[in-house]
Amino acid sequence: MTLPTSTPRVWTRYVAIGDGGYIMSSLDGDTWSGNTTASGTGQNLRGIAYANGRWVVVGAGGVIRTSTNGTTWTTAVSGITTGLNALTTLGSTFIAIGDSGVILTSADGLSWTPAPSGTTQSLRGLCVDRGTAYTVGASRTILASTDGQTWTTRTAPALNNSNYRGITA
Repeated sequence: MTLPTSTPRVWTRYVAIGDGGYIMSSLDGDTWSGNTTASGTGQNLRGIAYANGRWVVVGAGGVIRTSTNGTTWTTAVSGITTGLNALTTLGSTFIAIGDSGVILTSADGLSWTPAPSGTTQSLRGLCVDRGTAYTVGASRTILASTDGQTWTTRTAPALNNSNYRGITA
């Protein structure tokens, strides 16, 4: 059996984010360019996702920035000042999670709707597997959702009093 040497990409640009609003991009993954002014914010950026022809980044202070080309960024109003810590997509829906149990969803990356999480714990990690989104956070918090709007608590081991920071599937 011969394995393919490459997998076709859906998008035509790599985009990476960082502290101080830093955004850099690359067409090939080898040569990168970027700066702190491209994002239009000085906030630390913590999550990035791509769907529906749009990159979305989230970060400290509730900042949300969007781009259709990966180089020019505009503000989307989150309606919050709470830090956003991670971002993913569930189907074509963007899901952002953050401090104080904040969860926001968006169909287009521009208009955001709060979703009740049922917790005030900070949410730090987020992933999607087989049509279910999972988020983890402080004080053994684990939540799951199949639509991004309705979240149910999952049980963590009783002897574990961890502050979870990440999750993957």
